[in-house]
Amino acid sequence: MSDVPRDKTVGFIGLGPMGGLMAENIVKKGDPLVAYDIDKRKVERFVT
Repeated sequence: MSDVPRDKTVGFIGLGPMGGLMAENIVKKGDPLVAYDIDKRKVERFVT
């Protein structure tokens, strides 16, 4: 479990063409991200 407060974490459901790009920008900014997609490969690129 993360030490980051829940109110400081961004969540995404769906990492398709639009959600994936938005999630990418969130990660580049350095904000914590929680994501889900039915295609596990799309989620794996955000796992650190």
